[in-house]
Amino acid sequence: MYKDQITCLLGHNGAGKTTLISMLTGMTAPSSGNATYRGLSVNEDMDELRQSLGICFQHDVLFPELSVEEHLLFFGQIKGYANEELKAVAEKQIREVGLTEKRNSRPNDLSGGMKRKLSVAVSLLGDSSLVFLDEPTSGMDPYSRRSTWEILLNNRNDRVMVLTTHFMDEADILGDRIAIMAEGEMRCCGSSLFLKNRFGAGYNLTLVKDDARCDDNAVTAFVTSFVPAAQLLSNVGSEIAFQLPLHSSAQFATMFAELDRQLQPLGLLSYGVSVTTLEEVFIKVAELGDENNQHTLGNNPRVKASGSDENYQECDEIITTAPMFTTHLRALLLKRFRYAKRDKKAIIYVAALPVLLIAAGLGILKSSAL
Repeated sequence: MYKDQITCLLGHNGAGKTTLISMLTGMTAPSSGNATYRGLSVNEDMDELRQSLGICFQHDVLFPELSVEEHLLFFGQIKGYANEELKAVAEKQIREVGLTEKRNSRPNDLSGGMKRKLSVAVSLLGDSSLVFLDEPTSGMDPYSRRSTWEILLNNRNDRVMVLTTHFMDEADILGDRIAIMAEGEMRCCGSSLFLKNRFGAGYNLTLVKDDARCDDNAVTAFVTSFVPAAQLLSNVGSEIAFQLPLHSSAQFATMFAELDRQLQPLGLLSYGVSVTTLEEVFIKVAELGDENNQHTLGNNPRVKASGSDENYQECDEIITTAPMFTTHLRALLLKRFRYAKRDKKAIIYVAALPVLLIAAGLGILKSSAL
């Protein structure tokens, strides 16, 4: 991630985007590995990192008793603003996110989109040099989304911004670099143009047919005569679509000139060309991950074809050799161990404190009996 840039993090539901942000912001301790920012370690220097950190959580973390303005004043004091400039900074943030008329309203009186705007404003307070935004535009109407995009683009200077989203157009517009996650792993990272060139299939040629006169075979023969590698994507209703590889763009001028002359003889009404979209790249990367998982399963010698006697016999063996109670007990003990390992104070509270309280109680009973 680089200064003055917005890095967009994409991934399907459950890919690990929010978990990754939780680890990078110190909300969750990583099981292994490390991350650094300006030489500061997430594992060792989190207290110092928080001084330059701003975060907009996936779910709004707002105080029900504070108004919009009071939220900004409160978090501004935490960020270290002096009293004389705090009011001006809060006023600037309120105007920037468009909450001037709601400055005295409490969160319960705000819509979901307005709450997101307030969360974005809080994350940008204090000139935070590292800002994490977890789906900041979710729940916003199209106009509010556009205005939020402008806010983020205007505030990315001297900052490292990390943004997660499910909107491909948002990632395409805001993302200087786009990273795609799947199954908890980073699958690819780069600019939008790089990802489209690397994972994109090329161009999509869509032709609108005159159903009464169009010959599908003649249209297919026409396209493949100019681009032999063209593939038929779909032929549904009044549209027929072809996929054209990137390296075939040199033939486009000749093909389109001839297509303009042959529209009526071929029984076509119009045509259009579109380049690979980021959504197609996202789907392709996700499919590559699924293929790898299936390939791994296919190489597993324990996996048999469904319906075979060996498969049923093997399943019976697995069920009988791993009782459910033992599996649950092992999982619960492992969870308790990991929690205790990450939170040393919990060991004292759970183990030592009850012993001390019992000893104190026995001492009091003994002294009162005497």
